[in-house]
Amino acid sequence: MNPIAEMLIDSVDWSSYQELGQPAITLGVALRDLLSSSNVEEASTAWSEIEEHVFSQGTIYSAAEPTVSVMLAALTEDQPSWRSGRIVDLLFFIVRALL
Repeated sequence: MNPIAEMLIDSVDWSSYQELGQPAITLGVALRDLLSSSNVEEASTAWSEIEEHVFSQGTIYSAAEPTVSVMLAALTEDQPSWRSGRIVDLLFFIVRALL
């Protein structure tokens, strides 16, 4: 995993951010799982813990703020296609929810 992304995940107090009306206490783990996934199945499992937690049907939750920083840091290194696709999708859905 990208060391900057890992440092960002570790430095965030995820419980102070919201996802689906509750503290985002497990989101850091899900992001770490995505960024350390070694195949499509692992990335998809992690995605299921992120999707609808950071954004949902045009609503964006406060947990999106640190998530964007983590995902951008991850993209500073080459990523396998199954992982980079999920990272870009996540950023797209967050931006789209803002419009």
